[in-house]
Amino acid sequence: MVLKYIIICYLLVSFSLNGQSNHKMDSLIRILPQLREDTNKVKVLYRISDIFRSKSQNEKALEYTKKSLELSQKLRFQKFEANNYGVLGIIYTNLGNYQESLIYHQKSLIIKEKINDQQGIANSYNNIGDVYYQLSNYAEALVYHFKALKIKEKIGNKMSIANSYNNIGSVYNAQKDYEESLKYHFLSLKIMEELKEKSSIARSYNNIAINYNALKKHQEALNYHEKAFLLQKEVNNKKGEAITLGNMGNIYYYLQDYEKASEYYEKSLKLREEIKDKYGIAVMQRNLSNIYIKQNKYNEAKAYLDKSIILNKETNSLDELKHTYFIYTSLYTEEGNYKEALLAYKNYILYRDSIFNIENDKKSMKAQIQYEFDKQQAITEAQYEKQQAIKQAEFEKQNILNHSKLEQQQYVLEKQQQSYLILEQADKLKSLNLTKSALELKQNQTEKEKMRLSAKKDAEQSRLIIIFVSGIAFLMFLILFVIVQSLITNKKKNAIIAQNLIEKETLLKEIHHRVKNNLQIISSLLNLQSRYIDDSKAIEAINESKERINAISLLHKEIYQNEDLNIVNANTYFTNLSKNLQNIFDTDHSRQLILKIEELYLDIDVLIPLGLIANELVTNAFKYGTNQKNSMIEFILETIDNKVSLSIKDNGDGFPKGFDPSKQNSLGVKLVSLFAKKLNASVEYFNNSGACVQLKFSKI
Repeated sequence: MVLKYIIICYLLVSFSLNGQSNHKMDSLIRILPQLREDTNKVKVLYRISDIFRSKSQNEKALEYTKKSLELSQKLRFQKFEANNYGVLGIIYTNLGNYQESLIYHQKSLIIKEKINDQQGIANSYNNIGDVYYQLSNYAEALVYHFKALKIKEKIGNKMSIANSYNNIGSVYNAQKDYEESLKYHFLSLKIMEELKEKSSIARSYNNIAINYNALKKHQEALNYHEKAFLLQKEVNNKKGEAITLGNMGNIYYYLQDYEKASEYYEKSLKLREEIKDKYGIAVMQRNLSNIYIKQNKYNEAKAYLDKSIILNKETNSLDELKHTYFIYTSLYTEEGNYKEALLAYKNYILYRDSIFNIENDKKSMKAQIQYEFDKQQAITEAQYEKQQAIKQAEFEKQNILNHSKLEQQQYVLEKQQQSYLILEQADKLKSLNLTKSALELKQNQTEKEKMRLSAKKDAEQSRLIIIFVSGIAFLMFLILFVIVQSLITNKKKNAIIAQNLIEKETLLKEIHHRVKNNLQIISSLLNLQSRYIDDSKAIEAINESKERINAISLLHKEIYQNEDLNIVNANTYFTNLSKNLQNIFDTDHSRQLILKIEELYLDIDVLIPLGLIANELVTNAFKYGTNQKNSMIEFILETIDNKVSLSIKDNGDGFPKGFDPSKQNSLGVKLVSLFAKKLNASVEYFNNSGACVQLKFSKI
């Protein structure tokens, strides 16, 4: 039996040192029937599941994880029970069953909180954030990734902190907030460089490059991809090398350097064929076919597309099939073969609609998950209120006990004072008796007796003074004791009040966060509604409403991310608002956006109408004021003579002659006028090398 446990320990260590070996996995499966139903068997089952999962054999991994979970529950082996729930959540994420995944991650989290496994709690938050990321619910994904980061920073595990930075950066990238994404990927890179983790450094380089490419900083993107490639080559990460080469090819393709793009695609294809990455091979073949079409090499393009279609069907890659058939359409159109082009386009529509249906299912699932989350939140809030009631009851009970103790102490002090008075009276009686006896015995010794009586009198006075001073000292001690007790009680009350204030502030931040999320949902619903409307004016009205909602949503985001819930940095808010509008109306950033925004901290009641005014004016500037070369929009927010001044300028044709805003039948102009009245602000429309609108109001 001892030999059997030595073998088990050896096999488990071998797995951690030598990787996922089929031979060792078979050995573990063979010894399973010989093992007793104890914690060692739980660990062996868990290890087998881990190996299957690393090989993407999710069904097998699921089977052994459930066995490990069942035995850990039977043995009350809580740590591995939580671990197994977490692994089930990861497997269901891999299988695309996000609802099941969240259920198991929540079960894992409950046990980890019960046994106070801080690293485990952080891992669960991270996994839940990943599920929301897969569901494109980026707001919730960020909430959980930041929760995980907070615990990891408290623990101090640098590698774990760096991974959280990387996850947060990826979420911001998905939201197209590339500057924020770069910030967190650089934080991750700094830690990885300290730890000298070459594989992770290469991953950070690639993530940074992807963001630079999205920001059209192509040379910086190429530099970081090259750094990543050298490191991946050093650690022999062939898949990483292939992905990096493909990304570099994409940059050259965008720059229309087709020779260079083809060179990098060919290198990536060769590596992917070497590691038998079917999905990656199909992607590179599709990319190469695109280049051959650009070079009018239609036969070579068709050969690669045919190969790509076969691999995509083997891997059931619907998205890749959609893209490939679309390129077929372009190819046949270029050749003038319109019959085949039409067939290819029908296939493209077929796969596009299939993906659309899958996305709709995902959105329905997201709504269901959000409902479950809100329900759990309501339960949590109810529990919190119950705890507060219990705390209040305990506090009142403690007050009663403290009051009772004080009364007891006062009673004891009164008894002591009475005892001192009785002793004093007894001493006085004794003194009188002694004096009387002395007078009776020594009547003839008058002079001597007077001296002795005088001495006794002096001694008595001294004793009375000592008693009086002692009484005063005791009284002072009693007063000091009462004061100290009162201070201790007040300190406890103040601590409870401070804690309540912190909890209320946290709840207020959560409310602002939820308002922001609800506004985003409304924006998404408007976007969905616009797809079913053919009237261009109605669509334009919906889009304008979306931008107004997004302006308010962005303000709520700034509020819950701010330390002070009453005021917001206007610079940060208006910078983000302006850039968001540029991303919508000027996707290629061909127009120059100049921001001159003073560091002002304004009340949210001021920022809401001011933000809506700025949204209207900047939107109008992009839509109507920049229709020439070297277009420029200038956003100025400054303080002049204790007044806040907002100016939006463009270098377009300007307002027509005789322009009168009060006679305009435009919703935007009316909204500006309405919100300006709310701020008691003056609004001036004039031409200054283009249209200019200036708003002034008193600073609060």
